[in-house]
Amino acid sequence: MSGNTTIPIVERIIPPGIVYSVVYAGVADRTHKDHAEVLKLLERAMDIELDGLHYPKRKSATRHARRAADEILRPYVERRESAAKFGLSAFYALRELIDKGHYVLDEDGPFAEAMEAVLNPEGTVTELANIEGIDRSAQKHARRILEHLREMGYYTK
Repeated sequence: MSGNTTIPIVERIIPPGIVYSVVYAGVADRTHKDHAEVLKLLERAMDIELDGLHYPKRKSATRHARRAADEILRPYVERRESAAKFGLSAFYALRELIDKGHYVLDEDGPFAEAMEAVLNPEGTVTELANIEGIDRSAQKHARRILEHLREMGYYTK
């Protein structure tokens, strides 16, 4: 993907796209208003990054981000791992991207609001973070997620 001008845009929509997949797959009651609201926040977070792009570039960025998210999720789906554990791994990967300056999270934006809901203190993701073995495993998986994304050409600078 060298020279691809959509890479910076794709890198900004991969994180909310991955969290969207986790939330969509991990909630038993998809009709619950909180679930629908979190999905809307994540959609808005991605739309903000795509706003103002001409259709071909918007379509290309969306396609690349979807492909990256599918690649990242595939092994977890194949192993039938819990969405909450993958969500915890995704959280650690996002935190690493933020810490290394690869991703800037707008604290007042829809992605931050969605993450606050996903990381609710009473939620499953937070419960798993409090189980040492699962938490350690999620951190290891986060490193694998980031390695995979780098192999795909993202977050390399």
